[in-house]
Amino acid sequence: MVADYAAELKASGRSLADALDALHREFGLHVGDQVSIRATDPAQIDSIMAGLRADPPSELASEPVTATDLATDPGPLNTDALVFEGATVRVVVRPSGTEPKLKCYLESVARGGERGAASASLEALRHWAGNLRNRAFGPAPE
Repeated sequence: MVADYAAELKASGRSLADALDALHREFGLHVGDQVSIRATDPAQIDSIMAGLRADPPSELASEPVTATDLATDPGPLNTDALVFEGATVRVVVRPSGTEPKLKCYLESVARGGERGAASASLEALRHWAGNLRNRAFGPAPE
C-alpha cells in the first residue's frame, strides 16, 4: 500500500515526505516518549497512583490539564490508569501489567509543525514524570 501511495504521489510531483508535512500542517506535529519508574515494592506504585488520584496536576508543561481516572469508567476503557490532557499535551500513567514499574506515556502536539515547541513541551513532561518517583521513593540517591 505504501509503495502504491508513493507511486501515486510521485506521479503528481510529490513525495511521502511532502504528504507527511501536509499532515503535520493539518493536524500538528505529534511527538511522544515513555518514562518508566521501577519499584522494588508494588506498594510504592500504588502509593504514586493514590497520590495522583488524590491530588492530580492542574497543569503540565505550563498548560492547564484535566484528569480522567479510567478506573472509574464503567465501560470497556475501565483500567488502572490516569489520563491528563490539555490542548497540546497528553500523559497516561499506569502500572505495568507484567513487572513492578509505573509507566508514563507522554505526547505533545505542535500546531503548524513546529518541532521545537513540541520538543520543549515533551521535555517538561519527561521532567514531571521523572519526578513522580519522589512521591513514593523519596529523592533519587546522588
